[in-house]
Amino acid sequence: MGRQFAGYSQDGRICWVKLARRAGVPVVPIALKTDFQGNGRIIREIGPIVPQKSVYLNFGNPMTIEKTVEFIIENLGKWAV
Repeated sequence: MGRQFAGYSQDGRICWVKLARRAGVPVVPIALKTDFQGNGRIIREIGPIVPQKSVYLNFGNPMTIEKTVEFIIENLGKWAV
């Protein structure tokens, strides 16, 4: 499977989705608005925090994988993204 970062393997496969589907279990969705963090020089996803911006984070109840996308879109809409 290789190294993983944010649920992805090195070749870009979404590992946690495959694992949950195979096991037939629900997932706990997380919606996170990430514009509070700038781009990093070495690792783009890990940059400096911008203190003027708010952090928006919401955990949902366990649900099917298909409903997680709806959960994330709904929350981003509430946060005016």
